[in-house]
Amino acid sequence: EEVRTTQGYSLDAVVCVDGREVAVEVDGPSHFIGRSPTGATALKRRQLRAMGWPLLAVPYWEWEKLSNTAECCKYLQRGLRAAVAVAVDPLVVVN
Repeated sequence: EEVRTTQGYSLDAVVCVDGREVAVEVDGPSHFIGRSPTGATALKRRQLRAMGWPLLAVPYWEWEKLSNTAECCKYLQRGLRAAVAVAVDPLVVVN
């Protein structure tokens, strides 16, 4: 369900992970030029992170290659954990 931040940004979803709210953005083709985010998408991501939001951005091509529910769940769990880890320590490297 879409959520609006107090700063006015709309988020595709907000998920609670280890007591922290994580913004989830599912980005379709209009958010990219090739495989690079458009300027508007990159700006929104930067501003959300600067406001303290852990962010999981899900590019459409990564989501489309997942073949079943188990893969989708694993992808989301890994991404959500990584988003929280980066928000806690921006120098952490997540593979």
